[in-house]
Amino acid sequence: MTYLDKFNADCDLIGERMDAMQAEIDQLRGFALRLMESWPCGDLDGGELQDAAVAFGLLELRTPAPTEPCGENCGCAEYASAEEFSAGEVRCFTRAALLDGGKQWKRH
Repeated sequence: MTYLDKFNADCDLIGERMDAMQAEIDQLRGFALRLMESWPCGDLDGGELQDAAVAFGLLELRTPAPTEPCGENCGCAEYASAEEFSAGEVRCFTRAALLDGGKQWKRH
């Protein structure tokens, strides 16, 4: 591989990363704008926050549905019964990769 080939490959990689970063910025901006629709006089409840986070890809529905709490700090365990877990009726959300602190952008 020549120096020029490596340079072009690096430029392509940078362009791909910039496109991905712009997509993430657009997600975050959309989420922020949705939340700010209720400002300055409105009220935002947890359900609206969750719906907006799902709509803009900040939260993802776990599939398949969990059949038991995921651990001691499982938020779903506070709201769902053991019967709902065993029947696979619990809608459990997890943080999307976008919220992981940018691990995907660290140098390889």
